[in-house]
Amino acid sequence: SESNFPTSWTGEYNYAFFESQLPVSPQEIKTDEVRNVDFQTGGGKSNGYSYYHYDGESLGDLTVANNVTIEGSRKIILLVENADLNINGKIVIDKTGKGFFMTVVEGVIRVDPLVSHKTNVRLEGIFFSEGNFATGESITPLDRDDKLIMRGAISSMRAIKPQRDLGEGNQDMPGDFFEYAPELMVLYPSAFTRERL
Repeated sequence: SESNFPTSWTGEYNYAFFESQLPVSPQEIKTDEVRNVDFQTGGGKSNGYSYYHYDGESLGDLTVANNVTIEGSRKIILLVENADLNINGKIVIDKTGKGFFMTVVEGVIRVDPLVSHKTNVRLEGIFFSEGNFATGESITPLDRDDKLIMRGAISSMRAIKPQRDLGEGNQDMPGDFFEYAPELMVLYPSAFTRERL
């Protein structure tokens, strides 16, 4: 079906641009939490991608409440409007080169400091925010954070804030590690390009 979202574009790659390019009406998220099960089925379908939309005008910020695994060839696009996105669980892709995850957030993206591991990827996909992207820090200065490994791409119209403090561990390793994922660029949806590839 056709999208009911506005089609104007101001010339800036902001939230409004991505929303205006939606090729289908997305599935509306009607609670302020999403879990792994919510992404396993459903979504507004177009060209192999499943689109979801959340409007926080009445519900407030959206929280990814547990670990999310994008299974098989599922390709998930999550748009978050009038809200921040809190990531309280890992988001990973089961099959490299097959699955895809992307979120576009009108507000801030915050990662919980417990989303961490010394060697394994904990965030995988393309993350875009109009506000800051904050990787998460401990509440008290005496706590030491664990490493956050991210694979894909992160884009913020404000600032990317690496916040992990490994204490003495920072002498020989980063608290925040970013790894480029070329296959995610190949799978980037043509609907979100100015010229449909």
